[in-house]
Amino acid sequence: QWFGNAVTESTWDDAWLSEGFATFFSMLFQEHAYGHEEFVAAIKNSRKSVYNFSKKDSTYSIVAPRSAETDPVTTGITYQKGAWVLHMLREKIGHDNFRKGIQAYYAKYFNANATTANFKEEMEKISGQNLATFFNQWLYKPENLKISAHWEYDANAQQILLSIKQTHYSGFVFDFPIEIEIFDAKTNSTEIMTFTVNTKEAIIPIKYNKNPSSIKFDPRTVLLAEIEMK
Repeated sequence: QWFGNAVTESTWDDAWLSEGFATFFSMLFQEHAYGHEEFVAAIKNSRKSVYNFSKKDSTYSIVAPRSAETDPVTTGITYQKGAWVLHMLREKIGHDNFRKGIQAYYAKYFNANATTANFKEEMEKISGQNLATFFNQWLYKPENLKISAHWEYDANAQQILLSIKQTHYSGFVFDFPIEIEIFDAKTNSTEIMTFTVNTKEAIIPIKYNKNPSSIKFDPRTVLLAEIEMK
C-alpha cells in the first residue's frame, strides 16, 4: 500500500526514504490526475513549508543520526524538502533515468531495508553520474539556499550580465544549476538557458544582440531556493 513499507529505511536517520518519497509521489499523482499546474502549485507549497520550518530550526538536516527516544525523527523538512530532493534529482539525471533508477532501487530492496547510500548507489548506476555533491548538500546539510539575483544589459558589449549571490546565513557554498528564461516582447519569444553556480558570488556574461524585455530566474520551478530579484 505504501512505498515506504515495501522498501523501508534501515534506521530513523533515513526516514525521508519513505516520507519524502510519499510526498513527492503524491505530487506526481496530482500531476497525472489534474495537470502540470497542480504539480507546480504543490511543489511551490512544499518550498514555502521548507523555508518556514528553517526559520524555526535552522540546524535540522534531512539525514542525521537520530533516535526516536531523544529527537524528533521527522519534521516538515523530512517530508517537504525530501520531496524537493527527488524533484531536483529527476531534473538532474533526466526523467527516464529517474524512473529506471526508482524501479531498480525498488526491485533490489523490495521487502527489505535500505539506506540513503543504497538509494544513491542505484541512481548513480542508472545515470552514470557522480551524485556525491548533490546528496551531500541537499540531504546532509541543514542550510537552505537563498539567492540575490540581478541582471543588466550592456549594449556596447551586446551581452547580458547575470549577478548571482548566495545569501543564506552560513558560509556553506552550494553547487547548483540555475535556469533563466529570457523574454523578447518584440518577437514574443522566450529562451531558457542553464548555468552552473558553485561560488558564493558569480557574474555570468551571456552574448545577446538585443536588450531583453525581461528575465525570469528558475522559470520551471526546479531549484529549491529563495530568490530575491534586485
